[in-house]
Amino acid sequence: MQNIIERLRDSQELNKVRSILFDIMLTIELIVVFLDKSDFHFAYESYVFRVTFLMACLVILLGIKEYNVREYVMTVVLMVVAVITYRSSGRNDMIRFLAFIAACKGLDIKNKLKLFFYENLVGSAILILLSVTGIFGKVMTEHATGQMLYVFGFGNANGFHCMFMMILFLGIYIYSERLKWYHYLALFILNIIVYKLTSCETAFALVALGLICFYMVKGVAIKGRKLGEAGWIYIAGIATFLFAIGFSVWAAIVSKYTWMPWFKKVQFIDKLLTGRIMNLYWNWDAHPGAIESWKLFAGSDTDYYFDMGWCRLAYWYGIIPAVCVIVLLLILYIDCMNKRDGYLLVILTCLSIYTIVEAHIVSVYIGRNYILLFLGACIYSIFDKRDGEKVR
Repeated sequence: MQNIIERLRDSQELNKVRSILFDIMLTIELIVVFLDKSDFHFAYESYVFRVTFLMACLVILLGIKEYNVREYVMTVVLMVVAVITYRSSGRNDMIRFLAFIAACKGLDIKNKLKLFFYENLVGSAILILLSVTGIFGKVMTEHATGQMLYVFGFGNANGFHCMFMMILFLGIYIYSERLKWYHYLALFILNIIVYKLTSCETAFALVALGLICFYMVKGVAIKGRKLGEAGWIYIAGIATFLFAIGFSVWAAIVSKYTWMPWFKKVQFIDKLLTGRIMNLYWNWDAHPGAIESWKLFAGSDTDYYFDMGWCRLAYWYGIIPAVCVIVLLLILYIDCMNKRDGYLLVILTCLSIYTIVEAHIVSVYIGRNYILLFLGACIYSIFDKRDGEKVR
């Protein structure tokens, strides 16, 4: 016992223990995600989330010396907002997410991203294999239009194409230095094949855009300087992110009036988004998602699910928590610019556009959102001395 205590006093040994605990916690969170994605009904999510939250707290406590005074203050401020959100809405997601981000301090985030990538890859392969062999899960389901779409055990076609997008983006980020032009071409063709199977236009368009931007960041040079080194593309990324937020606020405001005949432009945009703007107000009597349902801190009655992610963020948690999330993401964007991390810029920008329409990231599942890992690498190091290194 004495030897164990002496070993734990060594910071390197302690970090190994923290890293192992974090890996176990992340693996559990990812397993829960795949249980949710599949047709399996798992009734004990809330208990599992409590366990992983306690594990995150333990990782923080074991690395308590890693944090400085300013990071303590920042954590306390954010935790106060998260606790108020929990007391107001009954949702503990913000507390769990913040603990997860804080637990990243001092860990090798590159390895955690690889763990996230490979476990998602293996989990997806298992769901696909189980479905095509007829053991568990459906290969195809009927869409509301009557069209039969491939789901490969993911419950719905959109979920399958979205998982494809998330894994592909993370894989490119991790292994970007090894990829050649023909790899990008092969992935582009694969995206077309997946689209033919799922008919998910949003995910297809964002994957296509992402692949083009990834290649341009690496392979295009202007006046002898790689595009990824140009400051203006990061400013453009931030502007796109702010547009996504602004558009979502606008959609929440005008959703009440989409049926009026003189709002032709709004109706045209709503048609492009397959009625998502109108549904913010008119799909339920409580008008969840419309600006009328937004509060400074969400109440306990905000339990509706709908697609538009940024609107869901404000509806589920409240305006103040949503603003905190937006500020953290802006800090991550600025960190990208400081480090000239063009690949992360592409991921953030594509996902910010995707979240206008879909809400894959705005969920109760940590395992859906590897952006939390990037936030953990950035937010709890903003007071450290900059070395200009990227996560990878």
